[in-house]
Amino acid sequence: MIEGQTLIWGIAFLLFGLVFVLLVWSLLRVVPRVRPSIQDAPQQVFVQVQSHSDAVLIIEAGGRVRDINNTAKEWFDLVEGEFPNIERLGRRVRPGERFLELCATDGQARFSVNGRLVDASSYRLPGPAPAILIAMRPAETALSLVQAGQESLSINSLKTVSEFGQAIASSLSLEATLEAVLSNVERLIPSDFLEIKSLDEATGRFLTYRLAGPTGSIRTLQQETQSQFGEYSTYLVSHRKELFIADTHTPTEVRFDAAGLRVPPMGSYIGFPLIAYGRLMGTLEVGVIPVNGFSSEDFNILQLITGQAAVAIRNAGLYEVQQRWNSQLFGLTNLSQAVGSLRDLKDLFTRLVDGLSPLFDVEILGFLLYNEQRHTLEGQTPFHGLPNNIAQMYKTVISPNSSSERRILGQAIISTADASQDSAWADLGLQDVAQAASMRASALIPLLSAGRFLGYLQLSNPKEGNSPISQEGLRLLNIVANQVAAIIDNALLVQQA
Repeated sequence: MIEGQTLIWGIAFLLFGLVFVLLVWSLLRVVPRVRPSIQDAPQQVFVQVQSHSDAVLIIEAGGRVRDINNTAKEWFDLVEGEFPNIERLGRRVRPGERFLELCATDGQARFSVNGRLVDASSYRLPGPAPAILIAMRPAETALSLVQAGQESLSINSLKTVSEFGQAIASSLSLEATLEAVLSNVERLIPSDFLEIKSLDEATGRFLTYRLAGPTGSIRTLQQETQSQFGEYSTYLVSHRKELFIADTHTPTEVRFDAAGLRVPPMGSYIGFPLIAYGRLMGTLEVGVIPVNGFSSEDFNILQLITGQAAVAIRNAGLYEVQQRWNSQLFGLTNLSQAVGSLRDLKDLFTRLVDGLSPLFDVEILGFLLYNEQRHTLEGQTPFHGLPNNIAQMYKTVISPNSSSERRILGQAIISTADASQDSAWADLGLQDVAQAASMRASALIPLLSAGRFLGYLQLSNPKEGNSPISQEGLRLLNIVANQVAAIIDNALLVQQA
């Protein structure tokens, strides 16, 4: 019986071995047939990419472009046979950093390719050689006007405007606000040329800003010395009216170059003045290279957002002015505490001038004291920005019942764009020194203590431009003068005692 069981087990093991050998032999015959199908997968993907109606790219790890279909080649203006790298493609995209982000990971973004606004999505492709597939299609119009008894905005339009408002209001820094406006405009409409101008309160000039930076890096706000939109910008400022030129190469009433010698680099142009509460805060200008590259929808989008942009820029500017005021007043408080115990006038004026000079960005700052007994107005040394020999000669006689005395008794701020040519400075007898010291934009702030005139705090030649000191600056100076006058009056009383 035992021998019979052994025979049965032997036969079973023999059959199992035969089955195992047959399975291995079958697998060895099937695997070579499977491998070609795996190897054919890239070819199948390539065929699908080429036949797709969207613009499609496949990017391998490291940034190599594996496949690009004909639609994408057309959008990127590639010539026949050209197979570019990712850096060259990125140069034709605005903002380029968003495109490069999609080349590295899956996600969604909106940008413009050679002036064409597109919505793009990227997906990871698994496999032996992982890659990123990017699909791009023309962006849907963000603005849709429908007729429902009256023109109204679609839900998409309201969402677009809302997101723009949130983005530009996220920071109270002026530069951050300007950068947010530019970067968000790039996501709303196509743009090959884009810049924003902001009013500089200190100088009264419009400063030009653009986004700039190396290809592939995050672009930042850069101040430029010259606008790229020529006389179009001048028109916006002078007329405070929007300007839409579909074809800049066709003669129009408003020219890019007044002399007609230069050809505008952009084929289409849209510009808007940024007006908040009736005040011109700056301009926003966009251009694309193709002629007729902008539609009426693009114009309407900008018309919707420029009001928000103007208010955001105004608020950011006011915030920075307030912060500057707080800093200056804090510095003045510290200065008052430091000089409060000084009784020697020379030491007092030295500390005052040294303390006030960093708070105000001017070339000349000092004090003129009025001597009631001698009827003279005399400059006190040190006088920041004036040599001591000129400061010592900086004095004038205020004759009784003269126009100069009436100006002093009027106790008004005297502000001018050019002290060397100003009639008020001539009345006070200060014009000769003003001409000798090349004093331009200047202000004389009266020093008043208990209603009594002590003299003037003088500031001349702002380092940024020649415009008169702004009203906000004069109000701050008046506060400073009132505090300083009390300190000077106490020192004078101690000296007289």
